Amino acid sequence: MAQAVLKPLVMTGLQPPEKVSVFDVSMNTMEQVQEDLGVNISENIGDCMDGADLVICAVKPQNLTKAFWDECLKANLRDDAIFLSVIAGKTIDTFRAGGFEKIVRSMPNTPAAIGQG
Repeated sequence: MAQAVLKPLVMTGLQPPEKVSVFDVSMNTMEQVQEDLGVNISENIGDCMDGADLVICAVKPQNLTKAFWDECLKANLRDDAIFLSVIAGKTIDTFRAGGFEKIVRSMPNTPAAIGQG
């Protein structure tokens, strides 16, 4: 899901790939995204989010555990960081648990996937 949002940002030039870091529990997925888009990969959630001004989060709702948020809180987040959720069924208060105040909710669709949404 995150790729549906990330790919148009990079492919249209809105975000240079060298300024994008990704993390996934699957090394194969990260390596494929790196190969396709030229982005950086991270070893953990905290490293991925360090200094980010935009965090795109696309995990299964059941993975938003205390351990997940603890990893997020380890990051050196900017005060004005925006959390873009691609997660269905969770309230905004759920995302505040990760230290975010600026929260955007989104669900990718075909226009977003082709950079037109």
